[in-house]
Amino acid sequence: RVMALDARNREVTVYLMELAARANRRGELDTLFQMYFSPNSAGEQPGIRQTYLALHARRQQQTERPIEDPVSAQIALRRAGAEPSDIRAARRFASVLALSSNAVSMRIEGLLALATLDWSDGHAAAAAQHWRDAAVLDPDATLLHRALMMVTPTMTVSDDSLRAVRRALEVSRLPASTSHDLSRDEQQSLRVYLGGLLSRQLRDTLGLARAQDQLVRVRTSDRLATFDRLAARLGAALRGHLALARGDSGAAVVAFESSVVSIPFDVRARVPALGQQVDRFARAEALRAIGRADEANWWYASLRDGPALWSVPYLATVAERLRPHR
Repeated sequence: RVMALDARNREVTVYLMELAARANRRGELDTLFQMYFSPNSAGEQPGIRQTYLALHARRQQQTERPIEDPVSAQIALRRAGAEPSDIRAARRFASVLALSSNAVSMRIEGLLALATLDWSDGHAAAAAQHWRDAAVLDPDATLLHRALMMVTPTMTVSDDSLRAVRRALEVSRLPASTSHDLSRDEQQSLRVYLGGLLSRQLRDTLGLARAQDQLVRVRTSDRLATFDRLAARLGAALRGHLALARGDSGAAVVAFESSVVSIPFDVRARVPALGQQVDRFARAEALRAIGRADEANWWYASLRDGPALWSVPYLATVAERLRPHR
């Protein structure tokens, strides 16, 4: 309908290309691709053009087209989907970003992406090495990422390791400034939220309840409310996890309905925890437990949406959940 009103709307063409690729409609994808790179696109950013040439080659001819330019690799990494070929390509894009010749922000994104992929594959030692390299550049972002990975269903983590990371979230100092477009209050709320998730993983319902209560207090403080877009939503998420831990799936569903963080896409891309994959997965589990299978499937499927890279630790589990309902 948008294209019927504005045939030159190139932004909507991007979304249609994604849908056609997912549905394996190669003829439609090729037509849209030619429309996107029509003569009117002569001024397109080189990074965008190179990224879509690589994506198109992989989806149409099942061939890989390397991307060496770090800006293009960054765009391609953020557009990588959930298909196995996209995940394999994501590792190559991330490796380009992680090169020492790149800016720190690019290197961090590449190293954390590599850590995600290794963790998802069960290679804890390789992920730990990427975290060590990343911590030299940005210890705070690395700590948040380690905490996020430890609460995924991919790998069993020892209680001692979970407690150590939770303790680090509690005692390590916040950076003086942040490159993630989050205020210091929001950074602190994110730490409390991740600490609560680690408590959930430890089966420590008291610790989870304390974290949830701490976020509620932030939400009700007039001084902080104007600076913190996250506390109320993340507090609701922890309330959902707490209800699940207590066996009340219905209450969990109600809590998760208020848990979705409203934050710009570019910020979510830089702060993986704001993708709320762990909350979406738990919400789907709660819906499944109370017999609302169609809604559960919708939330499982949402994990395939972008930035898809951060959902990689959930994808195998999601496929297993969806199989009985097909």
